[in-house]
Amino acid sequence: MSGLTPNRPRLAGWLPVAGMMAVLLLVLAACAAGATATPSVSEAAAESEAAEESEAAEPSVSEAAAGSAEITVSETSAGSALAGEGGMTLYTFDNDSNGESSCYEGCATNWLAFVVEEGAEATAGEGVTGDIGTTATPSEGEAAEESEAAAESEAAEESDAAEPSESEAAAGSAEITVSETSAGSALAGEGGMTLYTFDNDSNGESSCYEGCATNWPPFVVDEGAEATGGEGVTGDIGTSARTDGTTQVTYNGAPLYYFSGDSAAGDATGDGVGEVWHIATP
Repeated sequence: MSGLTPNRPRLAGWLPVAGMMAVLLLVLAACAAGATATPSVSEAAAESEAAEESEAAEPSVSEAAAGSAEITVSETSAGSALAGEGGMTLYTFDNDSNGESSCYEGCATNWLAFVVEEGAEATAGEGVTGDIGTTATPSEGEAAEESEAAAESEAAEESDAAEPSESEAAAGSAEITVSETSAGSALAGEGGMTLYTFDNDSNGESSCYEGCATNWPPFVVDEGAEATGGEGVTGDIGTSARTDGTTQVTYNGAPLYYFSGDSAAGDATGDGVGEVWHIATP
């Protein structure tokens, strides 16, 4: 029995192996826990997008209070003016009355209405001290009825205007004079009202009809009549046939127009509109 040796070396040899297996199991457990606690990049992006959509669906208090429109003050080439979305300049129309718009169809294509959603209110920014309100626009059917009534009224006025008095027939139906305006010396028609030219016209022919012609009435004469030039009018005066059958006066080959926004002799509020309308100069 004294010749037997204890089996300790074999037991000692297994201890390192068991220790390494224990460490490996701990590492695997830690990795599994980390994978569970940390979402993938795609999962994080999806959660972020969902949060943003949720926030976008709920407008802030300031957005809800402001409604869909705010009026601010903007500095323009014509001075301080009210401005709407994006700082775009706002305008008024002298032909409107009783707080109701008279600008529809072709007119509204050139002069877009500043609108808010139903039930919303426009708010005033810094420097806007006047009363802000809203006016309802007519439905499609009502607008059509109003347009038809306006057309009938216009036809009646044109019918009356088509019968000049004896003095008008003798003198012709138009005389061009020179008037002093805020934009400088300009040609003037009936009542000293300022005349304009349109850059979009070409070859002596008008390209302004329907809604455009409502805002910019052509300077016309009766068929067979001639326009004459007063003192200071030295250019060539002629006429051009319009597609609606009327005869428009031209100056140096350019068709002439009035502007519906002018209300008195010497007004030149249409000069520079759209960068295509200009006072007609002698």
